[in-house]
Amino acid sequence: MKRILIIDGLNAFIRSYSADPSTTPQQIPVGGVRGFLKILQKMVRITAPDRVFICWDGEGGSQKRKRMFKDYKQGRNPLTLNSQIKANAEDDLKNRIWQETRLVEYLNNLPVIQLMVEGVEADDLIGFLCKDSKFEDYQKVIVSNDKDFIQLCDDKTILYRPVKEQILNIKTILDEYNIHPHNFVLARAMVGDNSDNLPGVKGAGLATIAKRFPFLKEGKEYSLEDILKSSREKLHEQKIYKEVVQDREKIKLNHRVMQLQYRLVTLEQKKKIFQGIKGAECIFSKPLFAKLASEDGMMDINFDDLFHYMEKIVIDNCPDKK
Repeated sequence: MKRILIIDGLNAFIRSYSADPSTTPQQIPVGGVRGFLKILQKMVRITAPDRVFICWDGEGGSQKRKRMFKDYKQGRNPLTLNSQIKANAEDDLKNRIWQETRLVEYLNNLPVIQLMVEGVEADDLIGFLCKDSKFEDYQKVIVSNDKDFIQLCDDKTILYRPVKEQILNIKTILDEYNIHPHNFVLARAMVGDNSDNLPGVKGAGLATIAKRFPFLKEGKEYSLEDILKSSREKLHEQKIYKEVVQDREKIKLNHRVMQLQYRLVTLEQKKKIFQGIKGAECIFSKPLFAKLASEDGMMDINFDDLFHYMEKIVIDNCPDKK
């Protein structure tokens, strides 16, 4: 079975940006770039992919979600450099922009496909790749710490969470959460998501939801109406059932916002995604990549595994570049 590696670009960059205090020889913070490239090398070594996709948030984020809920993702704490690096908010922002730009320079010298479409979140680009018929027979490996992607896991799709070094598939998700991936977004709609400013039902955590709605572990995809029906039948058994019925509109909104579906990508945006895939240049410039690594003080990293799999991608997908 062919395999594609799909990386949530900003998610892979963010943790290293804050956690890694590495600097260039000129003392410019570069931990986000360094950490991202190490994750990329590790993942191509583990998965041996036929192609690599890196998805970035488009300018403005998801406009459809913001129309559904105007406070979507409001109130997030700003991203800051590692505490070992003394910098103010302005320096943080300037360096983050520089690091993200620098990372794209590295990636432009590799035969990876970078996707970014205005008004579309990376989440929806990833959902699109996982559900599009072009990759129906491929195994998909998503790399992100975001639990939102659990809803995409199936017989051909797995999620790798770098922070926990955790591989999530149907079995491991059922073992950990007692909730089937098909019903995970419904469970999370009840729990809410503080990181996206989506409040949940009072007292609802994933463990509580799994216990009070045990049918969610089944492979059948359940709806909010199934949840409400079950809750109304048990109103006097546990307080959670009453809370769910009272907060049904909140749950309904959360469910709509959290779903990764084609409907959140317009026809015009889909065309741009296909153009991005079809028009991606199969470039592998080892000398230019190495030059950047030398300038940024990364020659202590052995990139042989990354280079080996990038060469294989070129050979298998870009015959004119052999």
